[in-house]
Amino acid sequence: NGYQSMPVKNESGLAKVALGEHQVYAVRLHNKSRKPIGVKLTIDGVNVFAMSSKAAYKGKDITMALCPCSTSRIKGWYINDLESAEFQVAKFGETAAASFGAFENMGTITARFFDASPKGPLNCPPCERTRSLGTKVGAKTKMNYGRLDVSFGELLGSVSVRYTKDELPADLPPQ
Repeated sequence: NGYQSMPVKNESGLAKVALGEHQVYAVRLHNKSRKPIGVKLTIDGVNVFAMSSKAAYKGKDITMALCPCSTSRIKGWYINDLESAEFQVAKFGETAAASFGAFENMGTITARFFDASPKGPLNCPPCERTRSLGTKVGAKTKMNYGRLDVSFGELLGSVSVRYTKDELPADLPPQ
């Protein structure tokens, strides 16, 4: 407790949060799906498990699991199952990244999400039911589509924006 949500600002296409030297922070991760997911969380390019007292985790690129329908607050560098070392903003020479010789991702918090398949029963609270939302065909509206005579090459990139994500609807037709 004592943590406050920080607004994320768009600065030239980059998501930024205003944190200053000596500030302590946590990272909040959300899993709004009905299944567990994996997360690799890195701070300045260093995995949060890198300073673990457990030899199996120390210096490794570890993936953690998040329970379905959950929010987790990661308060610091994982030491063991009961203890973390706070995330605190500092000059480069004092950082975890400096101790690992990592320079490339300084000043970044990155969460990479992965599909996860449980190997046994989950120790997670049950999900609350949510409504499934999608998009229907609405009323007709005016829109003028122009025509251009062009040919198309390779895909340059894509962007998806999620407005809701639930489990697949139960009423899908059989395959």
